[in-house]
Order: sequence, then structure tokens, then C-alpha cells
Amino acid sequence: MKFGLRRRIGHLLSGTISKRKEREKGCTLIEVVTALAILGLMIPAVWGAVETQLASFRYQRQRELAGELCAAAFVELEEKVRNGSCFQTEEDSPGVLWFQEQKTGQWESLEAEELLSDCVHTMWIELDFTGTTEERLEAEIRAVARLEEEETVLADRKLMILSEEEVL
Repeated sequence: MKFGLRRRIGHLLSGTISKRKEREKGCTLIEVVTALAILGLMIPAVWGAVETQLASFRYQRQRELAGELCAAAFVELEEKVRNGSCFQTEEDSPGVLWFQEQKTGQWESLEAEELLSDCVHTMWIELDFTGTTEERLEAEIRAVARLEEEETVLADRKLMILSEEEVL
């Protein structure tokens, strides 16, 4: 009799457990709505973090390009004025440099537009020759870009070239 009762109770319990498992195979509407609400709160937060990271990456990449642009402009400016002497600038236009070519004796001018004519359209070079004297060329090279409707200097370099007279 003991075995019979155990079997019956075991059979009843196993039937109850299997019926409960059958009922728990799906999700209730409340569980689905709760899961969707939690997902709806998490997606904007994750999307905001992704957008922030992408904007940071884009800005850093622009700064790298600006640094490379300044370096290239630095080299090109140095090559163009290497054989120059008697540097001059115009007071009302500090971005224009006049220099005398030593070999030919001719005066030449140099502006930012003449450097790196094939540079990126969203970024440009500005030159400032303030502080230049006849014997010493001082130039500030800036890579500028329009970011969020505002012009922003992303990189800059300074160049100083001394004439032979000032070196001695």
C-alpha cells in the first residue's frame, strides 16, 4: 500500500508539474509589455552613447587631418621662401608675404590660397605673417574648419626663417 500511494502521489505531482510547464512555455502580455518598456528606455541611452563616440571619433580624425595639413603647408612654405630674402608684409593684409628671390632679384608674393591647392574642401589654411621683418620671416600656419556653424582652428604651426645676415 505504501508503494501504491507513492505512485499515485508521484503521478499526480508529475502531472501538475507538466501542466505548469505547459502553461509557462509562453510569456504573458504584461511580461512582454514590461520587456518592451525596458527596451524602449535602453535604446535611446545606447544610441546617445554611440552618437557621442562617433562625434568624438570624427572630431579627432579632423584634428589629425588638420595636423597633417599644417605640416604639409609648413614644408611647402619653407620650400617656397627658402631662397628668399628681404621679407615684407602688408599692414592691412597680414596673410600675404612679399619676398625677394635671391637668385633672380624678383619680388614674389605668397598667400594661403597658393599653398596646398588640392586640400580638403571642409578645411583650409590661414597664414599670418605678423612679426615678419626684412631679415626674419615669422609665420603662423593654421588649419581651420567650419564645425557647427563656427570656424574652429584645429591645428597650428609656427615657422621662423632667418636671413643669412641675421644668422651671422
